[in-house]
Amino acid sequence: MLLKCVLVLVSLYNFVPESYGIDSSELEAFLEFTELSYEDACQSVANAEWAFINNPSNNTLLLAWEQAQGNYSAFKKNEIALIHNLTDGETDNILLAYKLNVAKKPGDTLLNSTAWNNLVSFSGKAAILRIGANHSDGSLHDSRHDKEQLLSGAAKIEDKRSTWSTWHRQLSPLLQTFPSTLALVSEATKVNGAESVTAYWELLSGQNGGYEKIEDMWEEISALHKKLLTFVQNRLAQKYKVTLDNNGIPAYLLGSLDGYDWTSIASDVMPYANISYSLEKGLWEKNLRGISLYKSAAIMGKSVLKEMPEADFWQQSKFNQKCHTQLVKFCREGATRVSTCHQASLSNYLTAQKIVAKVLLNQMGLESMPFLNMANRYSSLDEGVAELFSILSVGPGQLKASKLIDNDTDSEHSQITSLMITALDVLPRLAYYLSVDMWRMNVINNKTFQPNELVESWWDYRKKYEGVISESVDIPTFLDDEYITSNKPYLSKFLGIILGFQLYEYLTGATEVRYDRTTRYQMQNEFIRMIQQGGADDWTRIIQRDLEIDDITTDALKSYFEPLEEFLDSNPDDIYFLSDDQELELERLEKYYKSVDVTRPPVTTTAATPLRTSAPKESKIPHAKKNATNHPSLPPVVPPSNILSEHDNIKKESDHKPYVENDTKLQGTAADSEYTDKMSTSKAVWVVAAVLVATIAICVIAIFGRRRCVKSQTPKNRRYV
Repeated sequence: MLLKCVLVLVSLYNFVPESYGIDSSELEAFLEFTELSYEDACQSVANAEWAFINNPSNNTLLLAWEQAQGNYSAFKKNEIALIHNLTDGETDNILLAYKLNVAKKPGDTLLNSTAWNNLVSFSGKAAILRIGANHSDGSLHDSRHDKEQLLSGAAKIEDKRSTWSTWHRQLSPLLQTFPSTLALVSEATKVNGAESVTAYWELLSGQNGGYEKIEDMWEEISALHKKLLTFVQNRLAQKYKVTLDNNGIPAYLLGSLDGYDWTSIASDVMPYANISYSLEKGLWEKNLRGISLYKSAAIMGKSVLKEMPEADFWQQSKFNQKCHTQLVKFCREGATRVSTCHQASLSNYLTAQKIVAKVLLNQMGLESMPFLNMANRYSSLDEGVAELFSILSVGPGQLKASKLIDNDTDSEHSQITSLMITALDVLPRLAYYLSVDMWRMNVINNKTFQPNELVESWWDYRKKYEGVISESVDIPTFLDDEYITSNKPYLSKFLGIILGFQLYEYLTGATEVRYDRTTRYQMQNEFIRMIQQGGADDWTRIIQRDLEIDDITTDALKSYFEPLEEFLDSNPDDIYFLSDDQELELERLEKYYKSVDVTRPPVTTTAATPLRTSAPKESKIPHAKKNATNHPSLPPVVPPSNILSEHDNIKKESDHKPYVENDTKLQGTAADSEYTDKMSTSKAVWVVAAVLVATIAICVIAIFGRRRCVKSQTPKNRRYV
């Protein structure tokens, strides 16, 4: 409806011969209408993206996604033309000035049509290879998921090297096209009016001087990263009985294809193997995978943000897809969907916490109409809240409350385990994000676009910042990264991690690891109001205004990890590995639950019944002690309703927003088909549509003349017919 109205107004404005200024109230109404137009235009892109990521091998869906992206780019350019035609962009209102800047400088979509289509096409082809649709090397492990299972499991070191190398070499066909794609960053810099690539990516991330800032930050935390790197390197050398020199850790030993999230090898490197064994086993026994895992993560949202994911999220998401988890925002009514897998792992556990945080932020921020920011900027605040959820989810108190570790576990050991999990998650990513952006800016500025030079310099940067190496420097692992193949900066993610620890300090009042259950934490109302009302503003300004965080610093992060750093400095001698029997037991658990998944009928969810509330009593395997060798028979599958006691009320809570005032329940208008754009619209709706469009046109002609008509009294929490 709004899109049709936009088209009518655009046709009228074509008759305007020259631009003229408008006052602040008119400018505010103008921008509100622009934001609503963005909301409508985003919908078709989200639908096309959702269809494509759930069936990436379908070339028809790829073409539909590319076409939707092209239309979205054209829409943004048209909006910029309207802005220049109606206003000179001068205003004393800080928020309006910010929104004008975001609308006039939307990023890469301002590229000319040919360049934009080339970028989108390359990104789509890379996505197909990255997800694994076209991979088949004749081995038993021909999907991305199976390859990563091998890399994180107990396979021989030779098999890991071969699997990792084979996967990335199959991305090599993209290498010839990649230089021209990366060079488009320079063109995007020019058309967005930025002085340099550095300034351009800082503009998109909302942080002037951001790269100089994060380089200084890295100097402050690189010593901690080095200590973690050395510890992990020594543990891997002992496990595989090999010698690893000081040059770095081979990427194929880091448990995943990308190698920048080290939680996949937590069971191999954690100092106290019994705790990691209990944790990993508990993820399977508690059925913390797929939708059950996300229901568990939703409890964190209720505790911290007084919010639960809407029923539509549970109904429309896919929890039994590929393990390349992806979140899609559908713009209207804060609707989001996730496509993820039904696999229990520590990495998936942390990912679920971060995804749920972003789902809730999207719901809660709808009131401020943040559509310009969502479309054209990268928010470190969103990333910071996601990291906050991840940090809280592995606190000793939370792990014990979730029954993932025993209540009688040694407090010092549980603290170090909690810190180590978070360190394995965040420190390698900080190093990776910095190395990726620094590498790309160096390539662009020095124009070193030859494929062999690209790959060689890539490994130089990874070694310098991450301490990660490859025995063969001709393997282009960067082609496996969606941010790299789409020319997106990592600056906001780096800053978001650092901010996450500052938010942890804000929430808990301290930076040390907490042993209380997360449900005892009470987020201050200022924080919640900030999320509800600040999504459309500059994230740096709102954290200063509402949280009194004047600057992003590493102080909270360093303080949080201080006990871990002391532990690593002490060269502890009481650490130990998983026993062979424990490793076999975990493998048996995984095979057992996977076999059950194959034989039992799939579980379906609906908005009305997101989770069953009663089930047979769980049968548990006793936790193994340090040198235990007895392993009882495997238990039956634990139904989702037995995950945590808090789930007893989740059915009631997931169908409404308990904190947001004057909120109404979602109406069934966002249930577009996942693979088509079919929509049944009654005749009455079209009559209303025609009357509304006609009314707006008459208002424009008769009252405002050449000026743009905005229905400024439209309530922000409107519902579509």
